[in-house]
Amino acid sequence: QDLLDDYHALRETFSPERGEELCQPLIDKYGLHLLVCTDHAANKNGKTMPKFETVEDVNEATFWAYELPGAQGLFAVVPSPMFPYDQAMHEEEGMKETFAARYEPGKSHERLTVNMPALFSLTEGHWRIEQPGILELEDSRP
Repeated sequence: QDLLDDYHALRETFSPERGEELCQPLIDKYGLHLLVCTDHAANKNGKTMPKFETVEDVNEATFWAYELPGAQGLFAVVPSPMFPYDQAMHEEEGMKETFAARYEPGKSHERLTVNMPALFSLTEGHWRIEQPGILELEDSRP
């Protein structure tokens, strides 16, 4: 819950120009893993299983993963504030697979609320969505 409170506070005052400077203290405080979706349409055993990889660069990562204390290998995942939730993020960057959100095609959302983080597992270097999260998309721009 502390992470979500800090995350929402960060989003309130967020500006992309100062993104890295604003994000780094939170990333350090919670020891966040930075993730990108490398293949949103990957299939495993006939099921869509998006592929995620860890990256080092906060300017590249579209997701942040926080290891849940006492739940080894389980992570709460939130979208990075560095990118607006737009059509490309929804369709190609793994957002629609990771979060339930009432996204309308063609719109871009700078502001959102994480009602529930996604739950990921990390096993032998493979990230897997265990339970999608829920996002509430706010102000939109066509």
